[in-house]
Amino acid sequence: EPPGARNYVDLLALIAPPEDAEEFTVTLTAIPGTTLHGVVMDSNGKRVSGVEAANLIEGQMSFQPIQGNEFSIPDFAADRPRKFLLYRPESREGALVRLTGREDPEEPLEVKLEPCGSIRGKLVDADGKPVAGALLVLHLNRYIGEPKWSTRSNDSGEFIVTGLIPDQIYNGAIGSQTPRGYVVDEVSTKPGEEVDLGAVLVE
Repeated sequence: EPPGARNYVDLLALIAPPEDAEEFTVTLTAIPGTTLHGVVMDSNGKRVSGVEAANLIEGQMSFQPIQGNEFSIPDFAADRPRKFLLYRPESREGALVRLTGREDPEEPLEVKLEPCGSIRGKLVDADGKPVAGALLVLHLNRYIGEPKWSTRSNDSGEFIVTGLIPDQIYNGAIGSQTPRGYVVDEVSTKPGEEVDLGAVLVE
């Protein structure tokens, strides 16, 4: 397998052996995908660099820097929907890109970043008292990996997390270890939106 190859099955075929056959032959043909190229622009339509991407190689959800303002999506399969994320820390802009599988590999994909959103709230315990100094870590749609969005609550239990990619779903846990449960469940923002979660219970 080449570097970065996926380590899970993405080609399945239903095989129904004849009941009276001692042996039989089946031929499966795997059609290789193509490479889809694209460029990244800021919210004003200007090409920008300093962008990080996740899931350009399907299944690799850790953010990696792309070279310049261009990116490539290997193993792009027609009629197979997928998505990837782009994030520019310097300007706090990002994009959740959903591919339908009907994109033309001959035409570069133009992605315009949008202003990131944010969430705020107040961590409280079962008695309603503020939980100060707690580390709140946001994960990508229940993906447990290296977190990119985190903050600590202040003395009043209040917190704010900025730089959230618009329309991406996040789940929040207390602490940096694999959580047993989430205190923030499936929250997302629109471009530039701040979502107030109010009181967030920490058990």
